[in-house]
Amino acid sequence: MAYGNEIKVASIVENWLFEIEGTGSNTLRLSFADCTVSDNFYYGVILNKPSIRESINLSSSTAKTSNVSISIADFQYNDGLISEILFGGSIYFLNQTVTVKSMINSETPNVIGYFKVSNISRDFDKISIEMLTFNPFNNIDLPTNKTSRNNYVPIQYGNYTKNTNTTYSSPQFTQDLTSTDYFPAPYHRSRGGVEQFSTSTHQIGSNAELAFYDKNLDTFIPFTTTSSATDLSFAPHHFNTTDKFFTRGFKYRPTETTDHHNVWTNEDDVLDNNTGNYAQFSQSLSSGTEGITIIKANTDIDYIFPKPQGILKDLVLTVKFSSSHLVQNLTTSEYSSRIYIDWTGIGDAFELVEEKNASTAGFVATTYTKTYASVGDDGEELDINFPETIKIAIGYTAVNASQPNNGVTNTIIRITEVSSKVKVQSEEKDIEFAYCGGDGLPATGWELVDGGSTGLAITKIHEAHRDMLYRFADITADTSTIDGWTDLASSKSAWLIRYWLLDVKSLQSILTQLQYEGGFIFRFKRGNIAEPQYIHIKNSYSSSDYTITKADISNPVVNLTNYKDLQTRSDINYQKYPTGRRYKTGVRASSTTTRTNYGITAKENISDISLDAYVAPTIDAYTSGVPVENANNNDDFFAYYHNIHGEPKIEISADLINYKFFNLDIGDIVDFSDMYPEKIFAKSFTNVAFMITSIQRKLGALKFKAREIGTIS
Repeated sequence: MAYGNEIKVASIVENWLFEIEGTGSNTLRLSFADCTVSDNFYYGVILNKPSIRESINLSSSTAKTSNVSISIADFQYNDGLISEILFGGSIYFLNQTVTVKSMINSETPNVIGYFKVSNISRDFDKISIEMLTFNPFNNIDLPTNKTSRNNYVPIQYGNYTKNTNTTYSSPQFTQDLTSTDYFPAPYHRSRGGVEQFSTSTHQIGSNAELAFYDKNLDTFIPFTTTSSATDLSFAPHHFNTTDKFFTRGFKYRPTETTDHHNVWTNEDDVLDNNTGNYAQFSQSLSSGTEGITIIKANTDIDYIFPKPQGILKDLVLTVKFSSSHLVQNLTTSEYSSRIYIDWTGIGDAFELVEEKNASTAGFVATTYTKTYASVGDDGEELDINFPETIKIAIGYTAVNASQPNNGVTNTIIRITEVSSKVKVQSEEKDIEFAYCGGDGLPATGWELVDGGSTGLAITKIHEAHRDMLYRFADITADTSTIDGWTDLASSKSAWLIRYWLLDVKSLQSILTQLQYEGGFIFRFKRGNIAEPQYIHIKNSYSSSDYTITKADISNPVVNLTNYKDLQTRSDINYQKYPTGRRYKTGVRASSTTTRTNYGITAKENISDISLDAYVAPTIDAYTSGVPVENANNNDDFFAYYHNIHGEPKIEISADLINYKFFNLDIGDIVDFSDMYPEKIFAKSFTNVAFMITSIQRKLGALKFKAREIGTIS
């Protein structure tokens, strides 16, 4: 509710009303001057002149309201002294709600603050009542639910993506298991021959297959036996399972190669995932040449494998070739092309796997494998090891004998694949987490009042923030009562989240983190929990809420934001890795213009920022193309905060002397006209948009601070 015509006058009389709730529906009503409102009498016994200050910090995306303390005389209240009522009697006031209202010229009072009684003290003749800002998030920690083993059930927000299922009988290459968009699921227990992992507080109906993170391969490998949906242990603890050996089956390629004699071309192409690539050995014999002999000791090439984590149970090594042989005027005894493989990689155990003595019709594909098992035919346990190196070599002979110097050959041998297929298992002691690719919490409740559909995963930072308010703090307001929500949802439609919570954190700290990473501020207007508000800086403004002139203010102060608070270059880490040890994406984003204008050297003014929830939009480095100064404020994280502290901004503070502006509030957009001096240093006031960032209310007075945020166009 806002002030009406009572502030559109030359002078006002203001009274503050304090409604201190007590138990048993008892309310103590105090004020600066005696008055009666709606048949309720307010005792005019407040001796001091308190103030209420509200502010926002655009750089940290936080809001703050000051605490309040009032002093009263120990006056006669009903049948006793007020001191005997406040504490020690049958009515309890500590930790109860205090509503502060402003009444101007005896018109309808307006709420200007909500507080909680935090302390009551007294001296010889006065009683002090101290009040803290009322915060419905205080003393709420997340997660809130525990498993039967007294561990917390994880919470997740965002859209996650699992890798394709892979087994030993139907394996996928690790290079095809590219998704890292998983969340951690802590180990729960072993039961009924399966291993359980806690996934979530919500049912995940699809894509919930668990994966093992192999740090040596840097890959999330789905377990062989796992379910696409989670099970319910007891509400709201959901889990998924795998077999007791944590089995996984997959294929992987070598990661290094060594051509010992430089006789191969494109040897690294075998390492990648393109099946059309190959390493090639070629040799020819021209007419008029006596002959050529090449031994395998002069052609060997190594393919070196990484070592997966776990215990190797079964192994199949595979090498694929494609070869072409053109042979003219040579007999089968005069031409020989040979392929050798040493599966051990040592170099003294070469096997001749292929020999050609005549022309082929184009390229001929061949495949050779070597199989190892941890259990022999007689059931005996065998020790097998992960492969380290496969060595390949070529032998070649072309001798002109029957038709001297007339023989012609053209030999091409291609290696098209070198791979290892494995079945791997682990022990329970080695498994702390599995990883799940099912989606995070769905919206349930608040989106229905907005006309949305329930059951869809929450994927945006501001939506996760609002869901936490609804789900964990009982802030159930709909869109019509949330100031700024519609504009925020439009500006931040591409600001996506992946966030999980395993250990206890305060809800307040989580909300603050999401506000910073999402580029918005949440507050309750004038402390009223019935008036939630989201504030952010839009891409543009077509008008202001108020235009202030020099006749409306006194004691104006114009200054620049502090140079030491500039952030012109940031090393930003985002898209947090599921293992929690690093981030998938890093960028050094810069404002070249600002750094040049203010002579900032290469090693100066560099901030390091890590974002645990933010995954999109992609953060531009702004070192080429459109400079950040020309970007839209909400294009990405760096662009948003550059508009706040990427270059010096104007701040204006003043006392309001025109009471018609008493509705001025945090987050309002103002501009200034007919000011003195006429300019802000060399800058005109015309069409400069300012946001109100601080309001200090005293009886009959209001002081504000406004900060430059853009232009009005």
